Amino acid sequence: MASNPTGNSTPTHPAGAGSALMERIGATAGSRIVGYLPGAYPTEHAFKDALDGLYDAGIRVLEIGIPGAIGDLEGGTIARALEAVEDRGLDPLDVIKSSTSAARERGFIPVVMAFRAAVFDRVGIERFVDAAAEHGATAILVPDATAEEFRLLRGHCARHDLAVVPFVPAVGDTPPIEQDAAFVYLQTADVPTGTAFEPDTYLAERVRQVRAVAPENVPVALGFGIRTPEQVRRARALGADLVIVGTGMVDALNRGIDALRDYALDVAAAVTSANARED
Repeated sequence: MASNPTGNSTPTHPAGAGSALMERIGATAGSRIVGYLPGAYPTEHAFKDALDGLYDAGIRVLEIGIPGAIGDLEGGTIARALEAVEDRGLDPLDVIKSSTSAARERGFIPVVMAFRAAVFDRVGIERFVDAAAEHGATAILVPDATAEEFRLLRGHCARHDLAVVPFVPAVGDTPPIEQDAAFVYLQTADVPTGTAFEPDTYLAERVRQVRAVAPENVPVALGFGIRTPEQVRRARALGADLVIVGTGMVDALNRGIDALRDYALDVAAAVTSANARED
């Protein structure tokens, strides 16, 4: 499994992206949840309705999955959703244009996520980043990028004042993390998305390791397999600033907009509950 260490630093990157993100998300009940939805899924209209449901639940950071390639990291639920979008004839740039713009217009902080084959092979890094910037993305995540590809990504993002999201695998070395990181995405386990989240002492130590090498103002997000309110609470207890919920969001959306809104409210309430326990 490839990870994306930041490689060589480039001095023109925006500084303090993590602090800026935390200031912008505010203190809503769901502000510590990073919601994930495939762009334009299940339709462009339904995606916009889903955005309204998530925003009503207090979620402010949205990871938008872009079709064009399915990486080994994606479990069945998300992989099928991305394939359904592509089967409708939408290419990555179509989805960036419609879905990122819609998220920005509704007040979200959009993080565009795609696999390296879509970014580097199908679209091209320059066109991909240009489109993300033009349509309102805040940051870009390419979880399976190589070190050299991530260095190129950072360079293109810097020209647009876009932040990046370094992906830290559950197993392996922690890559260097720079000030241009909106947050760090720490994988909970070396498994595809949707696999049950099982917090343990190793993961708690992994969070501490990441904090030790990351700038103080860069938030740490835990993701992979976190679906239930109790799992959200346990992720927060491990020290995560943000909790990424993807498969659960897609499953809920497959049941309808109301189901998605109710689910988002439940996981948001879990963050509030965890905060109360900390206090």
